[in-house]
Amino acid sequence: MQPNPKISVLLSVYNTDFYLVKRAIDSVLNQDYPNFELILIDDGSSNESSAALLKYAKKYEDKIVFIRH
Repeated sequence: MQPNPKISVLLSVYNTDFYLVKRAIDSVLNQDYPNFELILIDDGSSNESSAALLKYAKKYEDKIVFIRH
């Protein structure tokens, strides 16, 4: 087993207020473990949160993968 295996964290959202999703994203980004990726999945939200999520994900593109379904 590798000493620091890469961890994938999945976060799926649908029409969730951006400030709530931002809190969850920030919680993952602030972890001590450095070898992770956050896969953020927008499951077809119809509110304005999708644009805000994309903008925020670009800010941390080295750690966040954004998927809009």
